[in-house]
Amino acid sequence: MNKKIREVRLAGNAEDEVIQQKEIWKLCFGDSDKFIDFFFKHKYKEDETVLLLHDGEVAARLTMLPVQIVAADRCIFNTAMLYGIAAHPEYQGRGFATRMMSYTHQYLKEKNNAFSVLVPAEKHLFDFYRKQGYQDGFYIREILLTRDRIKKLPVGEPRCTMKSITPQDYNQIRNKLLSGKIYIAYRDEEISYQKKISQQSGADIFLIEIENARGCAAIERISPGKVFIKEILISDDVLPEALKQIAKIFPADEYIIRMPAFLGEQLEGCIRPFAMVKKTQKVEFKIAPGDLGYLGLAFD
Repeated sequence: MNKKIREVRLAGNAEDEVIQQKEIWKLCFGDSDKFIDFFFKHKYKEDETVLLLHDGEVAARLTMLPVQIVAADRCIFNTAMLYGIAAHPEYQGRGFATRMMSYTHQYLKEKNNAFSVLVPAEKHLFDFYRKQGYQDGFYIREILLTRDRIKKLPVGEPRCTMKSITPQDYNQIRNKLLSGKIYIAYRDEEISYQKKISQQSGADIFLIEIENARGCAAIERISPGKVFIKEILISDDVLPEALKQIAKIFPADEYIIRMPAFLGEQLEGCIRPFAMVKKTQKVEFKIAPGDLGYLGLAFD
């Protein structure tokens, strides 16, 4: 019997490789064909994709998105955000994902990336990635608010305006508001992708202005009755007013809201681990759980 050949490498330009990746994605994550096709049309790049092939067939895949970790003192570290990590169900439990991750970490080390980060798709995967050397490092405050709860938020006279914003302007505001914190900074290219996701859902990315305060928000409409505020950044004292304005523009029964753990204490919700981090180079900087690092956009 011939021994099965396994190969780990960057993606090529063969059309059948893309078809096989899409199949694995759907089997592992259950996303719609529309969402999967959207990703491969707008974000897929061969040189940012790692494949594990088993006897010539794609058995596992992942995407490496170039991002940066920005420290509180503004030191910047080149980082890769690993996204869409998936092994075909037929091959799960055989170490394929582990081997693919090992290749990826070595590749990133050679490319002078200091860290890799990832957002586990399921809660139980945190333990799997801890075994790969990852640790909790990035947190979010997640809140579920009903329309009635938002209506009852205490605010003064309405002063809030919102308007669609370019990815470049969104990024400038985002980086300014997160300055002094540990956070993930994105290229304009990634913000542009989020804008496309938001617009496809019937929403957008926005500039929020309340007198002298400026903020930003990335919003998606999940269904007629549910809105996902994937990211909102603005000072705490005007946060309730911003949420009221969002609810006015995007009426729904429920609002899922994500923000940095250091914001929104008055709204309660839960603070939970969101993303994990691993060093791929020897650097002095490290992220401790108490730092409450912020990743934000996970493109989930």
